Amino acid sequence: MTESEQALIKARDEVLRKIGRNLVNFQKIEQLLKGVILSSRMSGYTSALEKSHQQKSEEIHSQPMGTLVKKFFEHIYPDDSESTTSDSQISEPYLSFSLSFNTDAAYIETKKETLKSLVDERNHLVHHLLLKLDLLSIESCLEMGTFLDEQRERQKEEHEHLHSLLKNISEAWAKFSAFFASDEGLKAIELAWLQQSPVISVLFDLSTSSARPDGWTLLSHAAQQIQSILPDELANLKKRNGYKTFNEILVASELFELKSESTKKGGIRLLYRVKPELANVYH
Repeated sequence: MTESEQALIKARDEVLRKIGRNLVNFQKIEQLLKGVILSSRMSGYTSALEKSHQQKSEEIHSQPMGTLVKKFFEHIYPDDSESTTSDSQISEPYLSFSLSFNTDAAYIETKKETLKSLVDERNHLVHHLLLKLDLLSIESCLEMGTFLDEQRERQKEEHEHLHSLLKNISEAWAKFSAFFASDEGLKAIELAWLQQSPVISVLFDLSTSSARPDGWTLLSHAAQQIQSILPDELANLKKRNGYKTFNEILVASELFELKSESTKKGGIRLLYRVKPELANVYH
């Protein structure tokens, strides 16, 4: 075997190795994109959260790199015009977790161009590379090897960025999970559940529509209205949380003030109102 033949074999083996290396690198980038997409946003009822996450994982698994890049920007750099909607029929604790970044628009555009370029390069590597590579030419192999090395540097930069991003999200998830596994977290879930209940919603409405000129509302009137409108919800709320009296619900919600006053007949009546510091938030 001549020296030129040996040099060709060496150059060809090296370029084939680099092709395989870069293909693997693109797969690593795809896996990181999937990890960021899956980890950066999650929502659903607590009883179905795991199933919902599994369904999303299966959906993401088969999507091409171009689609993954699009979803990546929707999750990590969402448009400010995007809004979330609430479900008035929520029947159990509902958790929502999302992690996104606000950054310079020029940076986002640059990042989009970078990832789009990598998607194009990946598709070219998979579908069109051999059209430009002559495995019988040492010059062609060496030229392609140089291009693949340059491509690897671009891959490396994006891989490091995505890896760091996923690490940050994973750390945030760990803190999130630890909090909601703690007594403080469980209390926060229960409080949020109570504050978003239909009973509390009606109490807010009545605190405006049935308030006296001084801003206070008769608790007995509110109790009668809720008993008439939401008897089942009120009964379930008392059973679920162990409340024995209606005013216990108001105190537990941490949203209202209570006071008592004497009646002309010598009795006592209770009144309530939204805490002044929260009035503008909820009305």
